[in-house]
Amino acid sequence: MKRTLIAVCALGVVAAISVACFFFWPASIEAVQATHAQPTGSALVAKGEYLTKAADCAACHTAPGGEPFAGGRAFQLPFGTIYSTNITPDREAGIGQWSDAEFVRALHRGIGRSGEDLYPAFPYTAYALLSTDDVVAIRAYLSTVRPVSLRNTDNTLAFPFNQRYVLRGARALRRLPHPPQSDVRDEEWQEIRRSGR
Repeated sequence: MKRTLIAVCALGVVAAISVACFFFWPASIEAVQATHAQPTGSALVAKGEYLTKAADCAACHTAPGGEPFAGGRAFQLPFGTIYSTNITPDREAGIGQWSDAEFVRALHRGIGRSGEDLYPAFPYTAYALLSTDDVVAIRAYLSTVRPVSLRNTDNTLAFPFNQRYVLRGARALRRLPHPPQSDVRDEEWQEIRRSGR
């Protein structure tokens, strides 16, 4: 009986450690590198501007009457309010200190700079299949917009929705496919660029 109790307690400890590691272990980050097909300089920024407009980033990341991409748009949900974040290149309030790898991880996996799980109000699942080159191009364009020193508004969500670690469990139920490194339609992009569409 005593041995059984010890075995059950040991299994419980192992299970508790496993669950804690799953929910609280820092998210990994992979280095990113542009492919040989990625444009550079002003062509990279132009590609990023096109993709930013196509993704309609300003719609969510601009509050009514606010500065473009400075965040603050409120999304009213049945369990509280989520506010969009500042994605201008401001180094304190925006994404000016983010690396390309951190930005790619946010768009592909829904994980913020500090390793926090992002709420699915940010539709990272819709961007998960953007190529790494495309995401880096978006980042290049965003680095050229006017920096706005507007701090992000704290979300006001009811318990348990205010616990970000719970999102990791939900994410585990839905595995996203791995995005391509580069866009196989680079010729199409070059044609769009030439035609001015």
